[in-house]
Amino acid sequence: MVSPKISVQIKNGEISAAQKDGILVARGIPYALTNRFEPPRPYPQWDHVLDCTQAGPICPQSKGRLDAITGPLAEGRTMSEDCLCVSVYAPTPIHSGRLLPTMVWIHGGGYITGAGDLDCYSGAGLAAKGVVVVNITYRLGIFGYQPIKERVPANLGLMDQIAALE
Repeated sequence: MVSPKISVQIKNGEISAAQKDGILVARGIPYALTNRFEPPRPYPQWDHVLDCTQAGPICPQSKGRLDAITGPLAEGRTMSEDCLCVSVYAPTPIHSGRLLPTMVWIHGGGYITGAGDLDCYSGAGLAAKGVVVVNITYRLGIFGYQPIKERVPANLGLMDQIAALE
């Protein structure tokens, strides 16, 4: 069954999100631009409705150490250096002006594996209880934490996380 879509206006433009069982789910919302080995830059405004009903890309990575226990968590996911996106789970209907508790999830993975948008990190359960959940995907491994002489900061992944929180 296809979930009905709902349009939501956010800071950078309009997005299309899925709505099912009283939960709004917007996945793959870009929050910053990247160039390889450079700090994140603000994502520009867009002038079209951005489809945020599907999972966004995750940072390129090898199999995780926990895959033997959990199974391959990132299997079948699109991997891209352009992975700076968030997913939002929120209760519906959305009432303008009503403040809700909000939780931001920054995934673990030893700075080399994982993504905020993996199915195991779904915020739907908390959204059903009235909490807005925001999951962050950021650069990992060589793309986020590899010092290259004095030219490249060794903490680009942390810079990505800060950009997402802004």
